[in-house]
Amino acid sequence: DWAGAREAVGRGMRRCEEEVGGGDGVEVAEEMAPLVVLDAFLDHKEGRRDEARGKYSEVSKQRPSDPALAAVLVNNMVCLEEETTTRAFDLNKKMKATTGTMAQRKMTAGQRDIMALNRAIILFKAGRIDACREELAAIKTPPASAKLLEVCLAAASDDKTQLAAQLAKLDKEEATFVRAQHALDAKDLQTAAEELRSINRPACLSTAADIFSKIGNYDDAVATLASASATYPEAKLQLAAINMAHGKTEQVAAVYQEILDADPTNIDALAHLVDAVVQFDLPRAQTLAARLPALHAPADIDAAALEAAGAPTRDAAAGGTAAAGAVAPGAGEDAKKRKRRKKKRLPKNFDPSGPLPDPERWLPKHERAAFKKRRKQHQKDVSKGAQGADMAAVAKQEKAQDARRSQADTAVDSGATANSRPKGSKKKNTRKKR
Repeated sequence: DWAGAREAVGRGMRRCEEEVGGGDGVEVAEEMAPLVVLDAFLDHKEGRRDEARGKYSEVSKQRPSDPALAAVLVNNMVCLEEETTTRAFDLNKKMKATTGTMAQRKMTAGQRDIMALNRAIILFKAGRIDACREELAAIKTPPASAKLLEVCLAAASDDKTQLAAQLAKLDKEEATFVRAQHALDAKDLQTAAEELRSINRPACLSTAADIFSKIGNYDDAVATLASASATYPEAKLQLAAINMAHGKTEQVAAVYQEILDADPTNIDALAHLVDAVVQFDLPRAQTLAARLPALHAPADIDAAALEAAGAPTRDAAAGGTAAAGAVAPGAGEDAKKRKRRKKKRLPKNFDPSGPLPDPERWLPKHERAAFKKRRKQHQKDVSKGAQGADMAAVAKQEKAQDARRSQADTAVDSGATANSRPKGSKKKNTRKKR
């Protein structure tokens, strides 16, 4: 009873405001946080996901001090997230807030089991099968949905015996859904469609017929929808669409004729009937088309102006000021004129009979293609030992360089000895005094 629960939450909020109305804003918000989370939970269950997400975020910004409330808040916010493999790793980190010691003590047994099941589901989506099994085994009283997770684990292990044992624990309809999903994962579309056809629901029968039609099994698709059309009238339209896709126009006409007989005012059925009958019986199609209502064009539309208007311009398509279809005056005449070619500038005293001028004459000389930069002269004695060089010649050249360096060093040392004086002695002043 969601309506009754919402009334109870509203009464609790009003009473909380009366009792804590004299406190500051932080105290009131902290006391109201559990009720706001309950209100968001009701929005979540009733399908108002955006409202629930906003209320959860509001409480999350307050950083509630109660660990149990924080755990419930994180769990519910995670349930609102998109269930994808890439997000599973981030959600697993968030769910660690539900494993705290204080939070586990303050939560009920049912809350602990549900949060453990959610952690196991996230681990399964993240590909951590062993951790998922450990989390699932730690649940003392598994919820009913835990059976489906056990089936998924058995299917992931490719153990047919274990999978059959887990399927036996489910009811007939749930087991059929699981087998159909397992067949779809294995790309076995025929088996999946047969499993879905055994469930007497409009969505299942429609999906089974679509799968049969996709794999080219026309007979099974028609048989599935024909058996369902007596109970579900919507199946007739899908049957007509499948027949039309396979070129069975007479069967399509029979379906829409039956719909039109039940409701002669159905204009859509009459239009589809004309579309099908025209393929094989033109006189009958003309008779049926006469029953269609006439189309009256609005009075403010000038057909002649529309025909004379040109195609929309690029500025109009991009949202410019030019109107679509507007033609500028004299545009037709200007389009016929050829574009004037720009006169080439030639150098003075140019002889037309001679060679053409250099096209790069406007560029600086260092940017022209004919300009060649001067290469720096490398030292003759420097050898870098290019690939393929004679190693003996290189060694001889290096030896000669070392000899020249040693002679230069000796000359420098001898010069320093001739001009040197004892350490600490001063140079004699030879200036004459006046």
